[in-house]
Amino acid sequence: MEETVISKPVKKATRKITRTWIKTVLFLSVMFVAEWLAPRYAPFNTLRHTTFSELPWVGAYVSETVPLIEDLSFYYTLVVLFTLLIIPGLFKAQSIMNRPMNEKKQLRKLRRIHSRMDYVQFAAFIGMVYVLVNTFFISLANVSGSSMNDNFFDQDDVIIVHAIDSITYGDVVVVQVESEYFLKRVVGLPGDQIFIDDGDVFVNGDALEEPYLNGTETLCFGGSNCNLTLSDSQYYVLGDNRNNSTDSRSIGAVESSDFFGHVVFILRPFERFGPVQP
Repeated sequence: MEETVISKPVKKATRKITRTWIKTVLFLSVMFVAEWLAPRYAPFNTLRHTTFSELPWVGAYVSETVPLIEDLSFYYTLVVLFTLLIIPGLFKAQSIMNRPMNEKKQLRKLRRIHSRMDYVQFAAFIGMVYVLVNTFFISLANVSGSSMNDNFFDQDDVIIVHAIDSITYGDVVVVQVESEYFLKRVVGLPGDQIFIDDGDVFVNGDALEEPYLNGTETLCFGGSNCNLTLSDSQYYVLGDNRNNSTDSRSIGAVESSDFFGHVVFILRPFERFGPVQP
């Protein structure tokens, strides 16, 4: 039986397809490993953890017609499908390489396969970058409740930066208290002496200027949380809607380890789209 002779261009095209497959798998693997290694911001990764039943417009239809997938992550299901799409292409390329046919025809078929796999590789790369950025640098958060009215409202979508090493007076942060996440305003930094009296917040003896309140008074009905000195790792946070806010007046100072991010941008509603002003 005559042995099939494989030309160098065909071998090169096949190796190119193999490298594309390897890089795609690598990008997808990094995507999963990143979240496994750093699960801290998983509650804010709403896009990645949105299930089929939670999709707008089609969620109810999916729940009724395909209940087996209603609780699956829409994002990661697409990732798995992308992975499955590239496997047949790899085997097909090997088959074409070893099949006796005209070299030009082989190259044309291999280039077609590579072109399709290249799209998948690009999508995997974009997905990997999104996951890495979302896991280690910035996340989306959704405002719940009215404690930050009239600067943030219920169901606002905001961007939070994970780094909190430059937090200062007036910054808006996401802080966790027990299992709840709150959007609050920083009014006291580590080491500050906080005193609330006659509608004002006093920091180290001076009344804090709070132009974002539009004249709203800060009331405190007794208790040690209205007159305290912060430790080197504590912050004092208040809601902008001072008459309807669970904040440091009731829960006390919060630790820096409870901070999940610094709010820097409003995404939605679009009429208030833009950077957060201090």
